Amino acid sequence: ATPVPGAPLTASPQQIELRNQVGQAARTVTLASAGEASSIAWQAAASVDWLQLSASEGQTPAALTIELAPKGLSAGAHSATVTLTSPQAPDRPVGIRVDARIDDGYRQFLPLVGR
Repeated sequence: ATPVPGAPLTASPQQIELRNQVGQAARTVTLASAGEASSIAWQAAASVDWLQLSASEGQTPAALTIELAPKGLSAGAHSATVTLTSPQAPDRPVGIRVDARIDDGYRQFLPLVGR
């Protein structure tokens, strides 16, 4: 991923796709420092409650897992953003675009779980 000019933090990839199917509901993003510092602090926040993050803060280098939590989410396409910030450059956030697809089949089988 190309870092934002002046941003000490990079994320790769900067766009991910998630689906409510086995093996496709989570992706890992690699966080690194782009500047001369070998390790910088970061914070992460999702723009929606249907995404779960493996951590909300840490130090680079790091791996951040973004997971789809589709409970209550309607079938179809959905988009969100995970925003990464660093105290070393608070005015240079890095965004990770998340595109999610919820299939109808997932919802059809939910009543069977309670039986």
